[in-house]
Amino acid sequence: MNHKIKFSPIKTAFLIIILVLVCGCQSTNKLRNAQDAFNHAAQTDISISYGNNFSEEDRSQFLEKWLVGKKDSQGQYTAALNSLNSITEDELRTIKKNNLYGSVVTLKALTYWKLEDYKNAYATIDTANRSKEKIIQRDKHILKILPALIALDESKEDYLKITNREGNTEEIDSLYKKISNVLKKDRLDEINSVINSENISLELKLYALEVKLLFLCRKISVYKAYNLGASAQSEKTEAENTLKELSKTAKKVDKDNADTIIRKWTKKVSTA
Repeated sequence: MNHKIKFSPIKTAFLIIILVLVCGCQSTNKLRNAQDAFNHAAQTDISISYGNNFSEEDRSQFLEKWLVGKKDSQGQYTAALNSLNSITEDELRTIKKNNLYGSVVTLKALTYWKLEDYKNAYATIDTANRSKEKIIQRDKHILKILPALIALDESKEDYLKITNREGNTEEIDSLYKKISNVLKKDRLDEINSVINSENISLELKLYALEVKLLFLCRKISVYKAYNLGASAQSEKTEAENTLKELSKTAKKVDKDNADTIIRKWTKKVSTA
């Protein structure tokens, strides 16, 4: 008997992008230690995130390796965070002088996200957005995409409950309000600002478009589950327009795999 083990290819793809960016940073010792720990954790997450059909025996072995890998990656993310939090005021002044402040706050926000500490992840992003320190465009783009990913993770449990109609009318109403507060328009506005940026790599733009589609598909499903057909259709129209832009971008970024990417998202949008 085969079992399908589901992972999040969107989040895995984001880790791959982040690895490329983080590896290119010049840094002080504690920041470098944090980067190394994050890289180790991300590589582990990527290595355990590819699995599909397994026999009972293979599934058991895979799950055992997955649990070990997950424990290792969480330990490394914690080590990265501890290293970042141990940066002293004097060291931070040097970091700012070397224009590395953006690397610190971006890595910290990403690490909080991976540790599922969403409150501190949002707070770190807010601190970065309010800072007058120089933050390079790449880090700004990451910090604008990340809130949508956090929102998707944060709302997953409630999303499953509402789409499965778990609870009475009052409980469903409460779930809808809670999810709506997380999957808010501001998140889409942030993604759109990245997509429409003139100084963005095509690879990151493609990823931002995928995150936007995932976000829209989630909203469509929630609206349908809550019997808001008009709202669902409005989001679907937006998703279809986004799909057109994704198709153009995918063909520029990865000609060999563009058709696969387009088919995947066409199916997701059509079945949302």
